[in-house]
Formats: sequence, C-alpha cells, structure tokens
Amino acid sequence: MIEQEDRCQWMLLGNTHEINVNEAREKQKTQLNEQQRKVLRAVNQAWEKEHREVYSRTLHKEHKLGFSQVKDAEQAARDTLDQLADKGAIG
Repeated sequence: MIEQEDRCQWMLLGNTHEINVNEAREKQKTQLNEQQRKVLRAVNQAWEKEHREVYSRTLHKEHKLGFSQVKDAEQAARDTLDQLADKGAIG
C-alpha cells in the first residue's frame, strides 16, 4: 500500500498483510495491563538498542518493574513474559 504524503512525495506502508498485522499488534497493546506494557517496553528496548533477548532472571534485576514486591520475582517475570507470548506480543 502506498500513501501520498505531499504533492510529489509517496510513502510505502507495506503490503496489506503487513498493515493488518501492525494494526492488530497496536490494538493488542491497548488490551495489556500496566505490568505487561512495562515488560513489553523493556523487551522491545533491549532488542532495538542492543539486539539482545530478555530473560526472566535479568528482567526483574535490570529493570525496575515492581517484581521485587512479590515473593518469587523471577517467577512473576517469567509469568508476565509467558502472558505476552500467549497473546502474541513477543515471540
């Protein structure tokens, strides 16, 4: 799909499938709870800045995401990552 931005300027938005996937992803983000949004943001930032994966062990140690308030912080981080995977927000 191509969109005209200015009189002589065009922008390639991608094919229909890519656009539909991106729109579904954006809609899905609005349905995440606060903790899931924070974790998803941390995962995305780690990948975009350093091309590294985020694991539950480092998630609660490196990021101040409130996992220290629960008895098993690593398990809570793992559960949140699993929830995001189940929703298709991460792979």
